[in-house]
Amino acid sequence: MPSLVFQGELDPIVPPDYGRKVAERFSRSHYIEFPGFGHGVVRAKSAEPLPRCAMRLIAAFLDDPHATPDTSCIEQIPPLAF
Repeated sequence: MPSLVFQGELDPIVPPDYGRKVAERFSRSHYIEFPGFGHGVVRAKSAEPLPRCAMRLIAAFLDDPHATPDTSCIEQIPPLAF
């Protein structure tokens, strides 16, 4: 079954190792990690471009679950400022 696994690099609830292990259990999975973000990447209260990027990746996966997602939009997300 094609699967899309989103992971936040700093997720304290489901660490990235867990997300990678889940993705490995599916033969046609796409694992996507968002650097600098925690749990709930899709619903993160963040300024653009994170929400737009996440939704674009979901839409692309739903359009063609077998295609490798173009994750270049992740590079456009500025790091979080503390």
